[in-house]
Amino acid sequence: MTVSICAGPNRSTGVLPRSRSSHHPRRVATTCHPATENTSFAWIESYYNRRRRHSTLGYLTPTEYELGFRKITDLPA
Repeated sequence: MTVSICAGPNRSTGVLPRSRSSHHPRRVATTCHPATENTSFAWIESYYNRRRRHSTLGYLTPTEYELGFRKITDLPA
């Protein structure tokens, strides 16, 4: 069996167009298993350093940057 490679985001070849036909109902995305969610959250919380200053954030900590962003977005139009 030969499988074609997708040529781009809007063009597909080979088996892919048939899987998108109206004969196949779309599958609804399901959420992660709770254990996986908890493990992912724990890893991010333990790995991510909130106190380190980032040059791409103007040498602010991620928390300082997010607080400043929220203040800007909460301003009335």
